[in-house]
Amino acid sequence: MRVAELNELCADRNLMEPVRLRDGKDGDSLRAQQTRRGKALRQARDRVYGDMLIALVSDRKN
Repeated sequence: MRVAELNELCADRNLMEPVRLRDGKDGDSLRAQQTRRGKALRQARDRVYGDMLIALVSDRKN
């Protein structure tokens, strides 16, 4: 899933709200919200939630 898709999914389903809304406010830029979400996901990498795994997938071509 790409970052844009992940952000849309989180917004549609109100996922990761504490990460997205710093201090409960929605005034930050979209980029700031994406950065915080990315940092939170990086910290959660390799964790399993139910039947889902948070994993790093690279599509970069060498």
